[in-house]
Amino acid sequence: MDGVAPGACPDPERSEGEWVGNAILDACGADLFGNPTTPERVWRALKQKDMS
Repeated sequence: MDGVAPGACPDPERSEGEWVGNAILDACGADLFGNPTTPERVWRALKQKDMS
């Protein structure tokens, strides 16, 4: 089985990708826009965050 367990997301209006992006933002401060969330997108967001 793939995906989130039923009832695991407190806000069913939001997509699973939004929850992943918010978790990454909370963990390392890198804000991701767009799906899918890939390791390369996280890496680029971290580099961009360091440059600003």
